Amino acid sequence: MNKDKSKEALEKDKAVYDAYSAKYGFPRYDSVSTFLELSCLDDDGLLLMSIKKKLVEKLKQYIEIIDPIVHPDTSVTSMYEGRFFSDEEKNSIFKLYRQLMVLFRKSDLTYLDESDDVNAAFINDFFGSFGSLRKELESIIQKQKDSWEKEEITKIEDIGYLG
Repeated sequence: MNKDKSKEALEKDKAVYDAYSAKYGFPRYDSVSTFLELSCLDDDGLLLMSIKKKLVEKLKQYIEIIDPIVHPDTSVTSMYEGRFFSDEEKNSIFKLYRQLMVLFRKSDLTYLDESDDVNAAFINDFFGSFGSLRKELESIIQKQKDSWEKEEITKIEDIGYLG
């Protein structure tokens, strides 16, 4: 919880969100408040733009997590983690990457028209897609984490080309 916000301010934020939710069909406040860190948003009267920005931050983070798998480079992380994914898995991850990029480019378009309707449409697109994407992301990130717990490669030279 944002220490700078009073209980009344948080209740006001929830009421504003609930009004948008009723108008645009957003998920319930309780189900997204932690994910979106709604209690930390600025009280500037631009709630939908602030929510969209939080979602875009999340998209960027997810894209950065899987980018080294679909577009490996010579970083240690990319070369090490890439060894733990089969070609079939990489093709599946690329499909997920494309879905994330579609959402990301939709967000780019919203910056050309910052109306509530456009921002709300993007927010609904995100939440409409994210349930299934989240499960795939969780599986990929779990495998990335697990790769570091394995001691198959113990010397940096064994990873591959390092320049």
